[in-house]
Amino acid sequence: MKVCFVHNTPVLLSLSLFLYTLTVDLERTAQPLAYGHNRKLFELAIAWILAQPAVTDAIVGIRNAREAEQMLMGSNWI
Repeated sequence: MKVCFVHNTPVLLSLSLFLYTLTVDLERTAQPLAYGHNRKLFELAIAWILAQPAVTDAIVGIRNAREAEQMLMGSNWI
């Protein structure tokens, strides 16, 4: 197993910690933007994905009818 010499942890664990930190930072940055437009963070995420020129569709995990309605709100933000 490869070890990260900076953190003295397995490389996979170091990568996981890095990605977690990156995700938390992104959430802290994006949340005020979404709330400033009276939207939720997942709506901003869907709108951003659909606004990318190379993206034609977004595959979103929906577990029930309520989540389906909420996800549609994100696609209507564009």
